[in-house]
Amino acid sequence: MKYAVALTRAHLMYSQLLQPLSPTDKPSARRLSELLACHKRFCEHQLANTKTSRVLEVAFDKEFTDAYMKELMFDFSPKEDVPWFDGSLAKLYEYFENTPEVWADAGEFMKTRMKLDDQKASDFLRRFLAGDPSIKLPRLSFALQH
Repeated sequence: MKYAVALTRAHLMYSQLLQPLSPTDKPSARRLSELLACHKRFCEHQLANTKTSRVLEVAFDKEFTDAYMKELMFDFSPKEDVPWFDGSLAKLYEYFENTPEVWADAGEFMKTRMKLDDQKASDFLRRFLAGDPSIKLPRLSFALQH
């Protein structure tokens, strides 16, 4: 998780070096409009992606995950003067300072991961025995190894 925070910080520091587009001339305005439309579409698709939210909900609660995704990861709120660095990152740092790490050590993380793998393997075997055609050899091999 610290790596993700460091990566986000590096991205924000790099973005401060960029010059924002301004809609003062026609080509820049057109490019800005295109970029905003693409960013909006990306954010909408990512917020609809349940895989991302499920991964985050394993580590955080649903309320934090929803807020984190909507307000930080996939926030779309264009403004005339785009703030390249705002207080939203401060919310993330504050959360990590006030919340103990989810997995304090590697052993606890591995136990959680093994439990999830066992559940997945059990589900694959149950579906295979029920005749589910989506359970192919890789999934069956995974299930038999657990």
